[in-house]
Amino acid sequence: MAGKRVLVVDDEKLIVKGIRFSLEQDNMEVDCAYDGEEALEMAHNKEYDIILLDVMLPKLTGFEVCQQIREFSNVPVIMLTAKGDDMDKILGLEYGADDYITKPFNILEVKARIKAILRRMEPKKTSAESGGILESGDLKLDRDGRRAYIQRKEIGLTAKEFEVLELLMDLGASDEQLDCPFLYASAKAGHAVIDLNDTPKDMAPLFEAILKYIPAPEGDPEADTQVLISTIDYNEYVGRIGVGKVENGTIAVNQELTLLNHHDLDKRKKVKISKLYEFDGLNKVEVKEATIGAIVAISGIADIHIGDTLCAGDNPEAIPFQKISEPTIAMNFIVNDSPLAGQEGKYITSRHLRDRLYRELNTDVSLRVEDTETTEAFKVSGRGELHLSVLIENMRREGYEFAVSKPEVLYKTDERGKKLEPMEIAYVDVPEEFSGTVIQKLSERKGELQGMSTASDGTVRLEFHIPSRGLIGFRGEFLTSTKGTGIINTMFDGYAPYKGDFQYRKQGSLIAFEAGEAVTYGLFAAQERGTLFIGPGAKVYSGMVIGQNGKAEDIELNVCKTKHLTNTRSSSADDALKLTPPRVLSLEQAIDFIDQDELLEVTPVSLRIRKRLLDSRERKRAAFRKA
Repeated sequence: MAGKRVLVVDDEKLIVKGIRFSLEQDNMEVDCAYDGEEALEMAHNKEYDIILLDVMLPKLTGFEVCQQIREFSNVPVIMLTAKGDDMDKILGLEYGADDYITKPFNILEVKARIKAILRRMEPKKTSAESGGILESGDLKLDRDGRRAYIQRKEIGLTAKEFEVLELLMDLGASDEQLDCPFLYASAKAGHAVIDLNDTPKDMAPLFEAILKYIPAPEGDPEADTQVLISTIDYNEYVGRIGVGKVENGTIAVNQELTLLNHHDLDKRKKVKISKLYEFDGLNKVEVKEATIGAIVAISGIADIHIGDTLCAGDNPEAIPFQKISEPTIAMNFIVNDSPLAGQEGKYITSRHLRDRLYRELNTDVSLRVEDTETTEAFKVSGRGELHLSVLIENMRREGYEFAVSKPEVLYKTDERGKKLEPMEIAYVDVPEEFSGTVIQKLSERKGELQGMSTASDGTVRLEFHIPSRGLIGFRGEFLTSTKGTGIINTMFDGYAPYKGDFQYRKQGSLIAFEAGEAVTYGLFAAQERGTLFIGPGAKVYSGMVIGQNGKAEDIELNVCKTKHLTNTRSSSADDALKLTPPRVLSLEQAIDFIDQDELLEVTPVSLRIRKRLLDSRERKRAAFRKA
C-alpha cells in the first residue's frame, strides 16, 4: 500500500499522532485535520485514497463531513469513534461511510481494514506489478505465491528457507551472500545433513561445509604482531587471561609487546607474554607460538581488558573494535542483617561479599563495583536488570547470603545541567492478538512505538524506544501477558532527556507483625487482605513482607496467631480451613516487586522480601519525615 494518501480526522491529537506514525511505517502519505471544517476543506483541495473520520468533531460532526464529501467524491471513508451504538453505526453508513470502527481500537485492525478497502477499490494486478517479485541475478522470488526460481526453473524451499532468502534479498545481500548452503543439524542427536532426504549419520557435512564456504583468515604472517583481545578469563594461579585472535604476524612466549586500546589513546604499556595457549575443544593447550587466525589465551598481563590490542614493531597500531556499553542500572548489595541472617548461607560477612564482587570484575567487563559510605554495602552497576540477576543467582548458588535493593537507573546530565536517562531499543515479537496489550503496557512505561510490521506466520514485530527503567521487571509481566509466546530483545541506544515519572507499583505490602512461624489460622485471616507469598510453616519476622495488598497502603498482619481453645464448640469448629496456594516469586519477580523502602533477602535456600526498617515505629517516623 505504499504511496497511498490518507486523511486522518480527529480532535484528539495523541490518537492522530499514533495513527499517523503507524500508517507511515507502511509508506503511506498521511495528512491530519482536527475539526470538521478543516477536514472538508482538505478533502476539497486534495485527492485521497481513504479518509479516517471521527464522529465527534468541533465545528462540523463526522456525519456532516461525510455527507458533504459524498456530494463531490466517492473516496472510501472509515468512521473512527467512541459512539458504538447500533443506531450510530447505521447512521454513519447511511451518510456514506464504508466502514465503522469503535474506540478503543487495535491499530492493526484499522490498518487491515484500510488495506481490505483499498484492495477492493483497485483492479487486480500481477505479482510483478504489485512489487511482489524480487530479483537478484538468476534468482527470482515470488512473494505472493511464495515460490523461488533460478533461471526460470522453480526450486523447492521450506517456509523458513523462503523467509530467510526473502530477508537477505530485502537487505540487498550480494550474490555471494545469497549463494549460501542450507544445512539441517541437531546438536543433541549429533548429526547434520544437507538434504532432508539424506540419512543422518554424523556432523561431517557441517564440518565439510565450514571448510568449503567459510573463508580462511586474512592477515600477513610476516607483518608486525597484532592480537585483539575479545574475551577475559581468570585463574586464581595466573590471574587475568586475555583471549583473542592473531590478526597479523606471530605471537610467541617471552615476546615483548605493546598494549594499546583504540578508545583509550593514553593507554600504552610494554608487556611480556609469560604463557601462551591454544584451544582444543574446551581445553587449553600450552604452545610456544601461534600465527594468524589462531585463537589464543595469553597470561602474564595483569591489566589486560577486552578491546586491548597487543602489538609489536616500532609503530604499533591498535585495532578498532565496538566499544563496550556502559552500565545503566545499579543495585546495592548489602550484608544481610535480618533476624534470620546466617542460618542458610555459607558466606555472610562484608569481607566475603566484597571479595566475591571484586573477583567478578576479572571476567565481567560491563560490571562496575564501588564502595559506599558504609562497609556493609556495595554499589554494583550493570547493563540491565537481567545482567545483575544473573550475578545474584550465581552468588546464591555458590553459598552467599546477602540483601539487594531495588534497581535504580544511572542518570547523567548534559552541559546545560539537564537530566538524561539511558534509553533502549526494544524489539518485541508477539502473536497479533497480544499486540494491543503489549503496546499499552510499554506505553505506560514511557515507551514510544517506533515501528510495527506483520510477519507471514501471524506474529507482529513491534519496535519501541523506551527508558531503561521502563524495562525493570517487565519481562515477567510480558511473559504473563503473552502467555509465554512473546519474545523481547533490547539494545542500548544512548542517553536522552528524562521522560518523566511513572509508577512502578500500585499495590502495597502485607507485613508480618511479629516473629515466629506462620500458621494456617493466621494465614486464613490474612489472605482476605491480598495475595500471600508464604504458606504454613514458613519462618517470619517483624517487618518481613509476606504478601501483596490489593490496595495502595501497607498493612501489618499477625500470621503467627493461633486459635484460642474454648469449652464451647460451634457446628463449624472442626471444618478445615482452606488456604489459597501462595504466590511463590522468582528472583526476577521479587526484584520487580520490591519498592524503594524494601530489600530482597537472598540466601541459597530462600528469597525473602523485607522492609529496610524492620521496626514499625521507625517506618512511621521515616514516612512522616518524608512527607
